[in-house]
Amino acid sequence: MILGAGALAQAKAEEAVDVPIKDLRSSVYDGSWEQLPDFSKLKPLAVEKQGKGLISLGQSGQSDNFGMVWEGTITAPKPGTFTFVIRSDDGSRLTVAGKTVVEMVGTQSEKTQVRNVKLKQGDHPIRIEYFQNGGKQVIGLAMRGPGTNGWLMLSEGSVAFPVDVSIK
Repeated sequence: MILGAGALAQAKAEEAVDVPIKDLRSSVYDGSWEQLPDFSKLKPLAVEKQGKGLISLGQSGQSDNFGMVWEGTITAPKPGTFTFVIRSDDGSRLTVAGKTVVEMVGTQSEKTQVRNVKLKQGDHPIRIEYFQNGGKQVIGLAMRGPGTNGWLMLSEGSVAFPVDVSIK
């Protein structure tokens, strides 16, 4: 099959989101916090590459009193407004293209935040910070926007998002 220039560009853009977060690395931290710490001042226990390109608490190896930071690259297949939904218990921070999109800094029960971000077509750095004090462990992240064909899960596992933020 021969693809025209437009179809080839679209195929490459769709191919780019096969791994939701490219070059994803996770860092695990040990500690007990009431608020999201400044991870840049802490030494990680472990740093691992996440081949599936999905954030996951599975690499923490801990049930309470830990933090994680994930860093990688997301692709905006087309320019426009992208919607990000993050759900966490306890605190979290989402940074996209160098801008803080969501901050839930303190201990809390499961909470969801939805925010819009304008992105140019192409790759953008993403950083997710999370801490778990005690109780339930939850981190979920998804995005949608031009060229994503609905919601694109950026996290592993099943996270219950509100009905009005249905994930396909």
